[in-house]
Formats: sequence, structure tokens, C-alpha cells
Amino acid sequence: MAKKIKVKLVLELRAAQLSQREICRSRKMSQHSVGDVCRRASELGITYDDVKDKSDEEVYRMFYPDKYVSEMLYNLPDYSYIHTELKKTGVNLKLLWHEYKDLCHTSNTLSMGYTKFCEGYSEHVTANSLTNHLRHKPGIICEVDWSGSTMAIVDRATGEMINVNLFVATLPYNQYSYVEPCLDMKQKYVAEMQYKYARVFWRLNG
Repeated sequence: MAKKIKVKLVLELRAAQLSQREICRSRKMSQHSVGDVCRRASELGITYDDVKDKSDEEVYRMFYPDKYVSEMLYNLPDYSYIHTELKKTGVNLKLLWHEYKDLCHTSNTLSMGYTKFCEGYSEHVTANSLTNHLRHKPGIICEVDWSGSTMAIVDRATGEMINVNLFVATLPYNQYSYVEPCLDMKQKYVAEMQYKYARVFWRLNG
């Protein structure tokens, strides 16, 4: 289940004169979450003295009423599990959403739609600082790898199904990609594919 932002704790530490950066570091909270609580506190005119006698859930509801209602209505996905599963070959959000829907159906609880499911995952990633922002200069780096999944082609002469490995190359700055099936994953194919991809890239960029 997605972790709720510890709104009351942020307000308490803020009242103790800790900076947002100090709160993030000491409590292992994301800058996005802490910054959002501080921003909303200013907008709502709420300080720690206003909420110190309230429960964590009451304070959370004051700051995020829409999220609170949504979380009470739906059976929330376990986004920590989802984030881990996405690292596996062939797993994507659509597949995990169907898995989540089946789980809700089994437990007779209400599941959220795919769009809301994806939005929730995106919020989880941001709130827990799970992304790495990489900076690339145009044309400097070319990332190459073999796809984790294999495909098959048909020999038109014999009708035989032949398994192939997919070579993938991408320029991370502009996301230009080149994909080609290969009969094996020997080193010579990598060199050949890199050369072909370089020619394609330079044609695209004049």
C-alpha cells in the first residue's frame, strides 16, 4: 500500500525550525512531499499549533481531502511491490493493473481504473524519490542492449519458425531508437548493429 505523507510530523519539525532539507534527510522523506506539505500549510494558513491535538489521519485529511476520500473508497495497490515487479523482464503497468484488479475481485473490494492506477504509481515514485534524473548531451551517448524477450520469424522457403534476439540501441537525449532481430547474440552482431544505428542517426539529423 502506498505510504501516506506524514503531514503532522512535517509540521512539527517545521515548527522546530528545521529546514525542508533537514526534514528530508533526518526522516528519509522526499523533497517533493515535504515541499508540498509546507506549500499547502502556507496556503491553508495552518501551523503545528493548530493540529498538535489532532491525529495523524485527521491532519492528513485536512491537507489532502480528495486523496483521503479516494484512499478510503478503493483498495489501494501495493506500489512498493509494483515498483519491484516492474524491474522484471516483460512486466509492465498494464499487466500489474490486471493483477491488481483480479486481487480486488477475489477480495470483493473496489479497484481503481487504469489511469488512476498509473497516476498513483507516479505519485509513489515521486514521493519516495525512486527516480534518477540523468542528463545527456546530444549525440554523445548511445545505449545498446539485447531485449529480454525473444521473438520468432518464419523462413518463407521452409515455413520453419526461427527464434531471434532483438538488438536495441537508443540515443537517450532524443529517444531515437533502432531495433533489429538477430540470429544470435555474438559480439560481431553488436558491432554491426552499432554501425547501422550510427548511419541511421546521422541520416535523421542531416
